[in-house]
Amino acid sequence: MVVVSIESGARKPNLDGALPVAPSTDNTPRYRIGAVAKLTGLTAHQLRVWEKRYGSFEPSRSAGGGRLYSHLDVDRFRLIKQLTELGNSIGQIAQLSVPELQGLLKKMRGSAVVQSVSVAGQQVREQFLAAIREMRTSDAERIVAHSSLAFEPRAFVIDVLVPLLRAVGALWEEGDFSIAHEHAATEVLRSQLGFLMRTYAQPADAPIAIVATPSGELHGLGALSAALIAAGNSQRVIYLGPNVPVEDLLNSARSSGASTVLVSILCSAHDPVTYLSELRLGLSEQVQILMGGAATARLEIAGVQRLGSLDALNDWFQRRARPRSS
Repeated sequence: MVVVSIESGARKPNLDGALPVAPSTDNTPRYRIGAVAKLTGLTAHQLRVWEKRYGSFEPSRSAGGGRLYSHLDVDRFRLIKQLTELGNSIGQIAQLSVPELQGLLKKMRGSAVVQSVSVAGQQVREQFLAAIREMRTSDAERIVAHSSLAFEPRAFVIDVLVPLLRAVGALWEEGDFSIAHEHAATEVLRSQLGFLMRTYAQPADAPIAIVATPSGELHGLGALSAALIAAGNSQRVIYLGPNVPVEDLLNSARSSGASTVLVSILCSAHDPVTYLSELRLGLSEQVQILMGGAATARLEIAGVQRLGSLDALNDWFQRRARPRSS
């Protein structure tokens, strides 16, 4: 079981541009053409034309025959779009690699860093909070959407989402934000996470991870963040959301054949020890149960592993994916 935790290591966000300084090396097919269009600002028609006319991309195909693109492909599309807007012919740059495209863009702009989103992490936070303070939710959505272009989904959660949640929570505790402010910020961030979740193609034969919060826990952002981490690690995610009775979670895990259950507890739910103990007793030992979130800091439950951060959750999945040495 995977537990969603909003705790995070002190990592400095890198939002100097729409792309990380080092290009992505993630070549895993996961984005459908509609998601790529939204992430790049291109149309699905443009993407198909570039593929057919210039042979610049060879997307993988899903079981149903749909196009699937990697994060590396998305990086290339963004860079090509920026360069064509600066006057380059698509035919001259379509075959260039990401490093070659970045080098050309740097040369044309006379900058050592690609600057398609010219805000640093601190500026993103300040702009987002200012928009929420004035209830300009459409501006807040735009700011978050632009910042998500700078990162792979996992990095967006850990380096952007978590610091924003902490800042919103601190302002609410200090009385600087009202309940309405907190709800508005949460809804904007939840919507962006939901969009990123939908960009993942989940193979039918992938291991299944179920994500939920227990009865009485109404905060779902932590669980949704964990779901995104799981999806990014090639899990087929079933996201049940907040306030799920233990009987329903047990039935879902059994009927789906889940290998992992993720439970997020950010506030004090109704007797989390009993909930998690019943969950452990009701599932086979082969099902991994993980718990996470601020309210799990002092919990110790046999057969349930606590992960203290989203980074730890990501590492947990990656360790399990590595082949064991004989």
